[in-house]
Amino acid sequence: MGKSQRDKGARVERLVTADLSNDLGFVVKRELGQAREGGIDVKIGKFRGEIKARKAFSVQKFMDQCQAACEPGEIGIVFLRGDGKETLVLTLYRDYVPMMRGELGGAS
Repeated sequence: MGKSQRDKGARVERLVTADLSNDLGFVVKRELGQAREGGIDVKIGKFRGEIKARKAFSVQKFMDQCQAACEPGEIGIVFLRGDGKETLVLTLYRDYVPMMRGELGGAS
């Protein structure tokens, strides 16, 4: 991975942790050095997160389709399952934060 890609990844990690800090009401920090150790990007309670930055994700079209079918107030969720893999759940950040907040004991 080139320097510009690493810089972009770090920049997006800072943006996401800043959003989480603001939206959850406490400081969320990046796990520095995690790339060398094969770890994760962020830890929040029992939640472990990987933050990925790309020009486009192939799964975006699935979420776009799901969101287009949602009525106001509904939450779009995409279930993804690779061959021989566990099912993944994809949802929008704005829908995920309230779920995370509830699991963390109502942190605001």
